[in-house]
Amino acid sequence: MRKALFAAGVASLLLVAAVAHADVVQTFSISMPPAKAKKPIALNVSEATSDSAGPGTQPPPLRRQILRLNKGGKYNAKYFKRCKKSTLLETIKCPSSSKIGKGSATAVALPIVPLVNASLSLYNGQKQNGHDTIYIYAIPDIGPNLLTIGEVTKKRSGRFDYNIDFKIDAIQTLPGAPDASITSVNTKTPIKKITKKKRKRGRTIKKKYYLIVAPKKCKGGKWVGEAEFHYQRVGEPEIVKTLKGSVKCKKR
Repeated sequence: MRKALFAAGVASLLLVAAVAHADVVQTFSISMPPAKAKKPIALNVSEATSDSAGPGTQPPPLRRQILRLNKGGKYNAKYFKRCKKSTLLETIKCPSSSKIGKGSATAVALPIVPLVNASLSLYNGQKQNGHDTIYIYAIPDIGPNLLTIGEVTKKRSGRFDYNIDFKIDAIQTLPGAPDASITSVNTKTPIKKITKKKRKRGRTIKKKYYLIVAPKKCKGGKWVGEAEFHYQRVGEPEIVKTLKGSVKCKKR
């Protein structure tokens, strides 16, 4: 899919990494307020991509991005309504109860298109290969709409367990223009709650479920995160870079 500072009595989770690889300069940050162990959290992601040659140069397109999160958290997509892919593609919308976030993005397709702005809507998607998915639906001011699907898997590896794997299709703009390259992405997924009724010992009770719950432990006062970026221009070798970082957290 792409991301804790404690100040003025408000805790948030912040992971920032920057890297230059060949001609790619990438920044990435993620905040998860209130960054308290075992508590429901929001998820806010910001990233930017540029070419080290400077303004006026287009970075290679991002083809895939994998986000790995600190073990011990929980993603409760199964309790929330899902957006059907066919409905989204046909009607450009899904039930409001399936929407889990929003955001914005920019891209360039130089030299013809210097800037493309897009609004982003995030949905709890249908299962894919037996896994939960996150739909990011982009509506740009130039070119066709674009659906990017992030497949959510859980497999413990070191200090990580949840992985969100986004495959990114070619971004078209105008006839004759090259494929666009993403230059920025900003998304916000607020704390989401749903109440379900269930039978327990012959009684009907109400139980609250939150979409995202923070890891159970705050080991050493920090959580770790990892983001893997895959870039590739047509006819050129793939560039792969992994960014690692740590984030501050609170036990309570």
